[in-house]
Amino acid sequence: FIRNFCRKMSEDRRIIEYEGLKYYKKEGQWYQLQMYPIEANKLPDAIKTKKPTKFDLPPEIQLDVFKCLDFTQLLSVQQTNVYFKNFIYQYDKELARKKFNKLEINTTNRPNFMTLNQKNSGFGTLECLNKRINSFKPEPRLYEFELSKQLEKKSAIENSIPMFLTSTNEKTVICELERNCKGQRDLYYFQLSRFAKTIEEMKIARYFFQLLFNCTFEFSIIHVVINPQMIELLFDNDNKVPLQLHSQITELALYDELNLNFAWNHLISNEFVMFIGIESFNMEKNRDFLFNILTNGGDKFFNVGYDNNDSKLYNLIIEHIETAQDLSKMVHEIKFNEMYGHLLSSKGAKNIEDDGKTKRFQISNKHNPKIEFSVSIEKGRMRNIPTYGNNLFLTVYAKKMNKDRKIIEHEGLKYYKEVNGINCRCFQLKKTRCLMLLKLNQNLTFRLKYVFKCLDFTQLLDVQQASGYFKNFIYEHGKCWRGSNLTNLKLCYDPAYEEIRTKRLSHNEIQSR
Repeated sequence: FIRNFCRKMSEDRRIIEYEGLKYYKKEGQWYQLQMYPIEANKLPDAIKTKKPTKFDLPPEIQLDVFKCLDFTQLLSVQQTNVYFKNFIYQYDKELARKKFNKLEINTTNRPNFMTLNQKNSGFGTLECLNKRINSFKPEPRLYEFELSKQLEKKSAIENSIPMFLTSTNEKTVICELERNCKGQRDLYYFQLSRFAKTIEEMKIARYFFQLLFNCTFEFSIIHVVINPQMIELLFDNDNKVPLQLHSQITELALYDELNLNFAWNHLISNEFVMFIGIESFNMEKNRDFLFNILTNGGDKFFNVGYDNNDSKLYNLIIEHIETAQDLSKMVHEIKFNEMYGHLLSSKGAKNIEDDGKTKRFQISNKHNPKIEFSVSIEKGRMRNIPTYGNNLFLTVYAKKMNKDRKIIEHEGLKYYKEVNGINCRCFQLKKTRCLMLLKLNQNLTFRLKYVFKCLDFTQLLDVQQASGYFKNFIYEHGKCWRGSNLTNLKLCYDPAYEEIRTKRLSHNEIQSR
């Protein structure tokens, strides 16, 4: 009924709204929606000249609270007032993102994509069995921004700089996004040309890439990578846009070093698997790059796997684990699948187990013996490889052992406490605080209560609908804010208020009204 009241007051032009706060004048006095009286000669300066200070709480504490929300919950809070809208926009890089189940980037020679092209040559919505397929093109108003002058000066179109890097000569690339919600599988297809022909196509590409960079994906299959050079031209070092794909599990086809540049600069993934093309990928030339990903990519990747590679990289990693002075940036888990070649034996191996099919042992760093890796080597099938001849394929799995760090696993995600015992690091997608913070941080209850006291009744209802946790939290601590706000509503008389006050309706009934 607050919203209906405000709407009615607005129609009479007796209400003032500024920065998400509402004021109205009644009998010579100004009232805010909370509602406390304001004398006519003491109207808040924020309405005239300056913005109001919404919270006394430091921004870093507010950020801690918002990191507990997922993308949908953030949208609900962001719509409560302008302050939250601007705050969430300012720190959006550190907060949750829109989530899809799957992303696949491929050329049109994929069977499913070819069928789609035959059925639908334009853009629209298709119904296909139990799947809902959406092929779309953004409206012009959605990407009305200026591309950098550098882009036009370099004449990317005239120089035929490719938008995507492929191993074939396909002219069209399709991106498939899949989202499963309540048993409904939605597929979204976005089609782009490999070579942009107009500035308009460049703007469309930038708009779509920005969408991808602002989302997260449970699973990504990348057969075709976005050209890093084109990303640099389109975004022109725009610090407001994160220029990385965030995915839980990523599979990348490696054809040349440009694919590696994309992976290193524009990809963050919990589990990263690279399929090495034996015939097209130059292993000798790029071995150092692959080695660098394993030894310095710990902030980008937690688990890295290489398929179809020789044993030289394995030998380098084993030596690095045993002799390097700093292993802090190294990935935690390494897997070499279908590896061929001779393996060097480790002199410092201990706890060796060998049953003929699988060999297991542990190695440690000589500078810091507390850092240990558990290594497992599983024998596979025979295969003829040029240069190496007949080889027994091996699967090697090396995992960093956490001796002094307690790992907490919740709903498939792994977390551990930092030294101060308050913050936690999420291994999934990016380093951020997350829902487990609700359990790890004993001071969070106080922080939430402090923030929620700054909200009026309508804003509390919006936040309460964001998640079951907030619904229960607000209801449990309702005496801290709900009673005072309902009392203040008396200034905005409404028959529904009298019913709430006299009949003492239940919390759910109050919510519905």
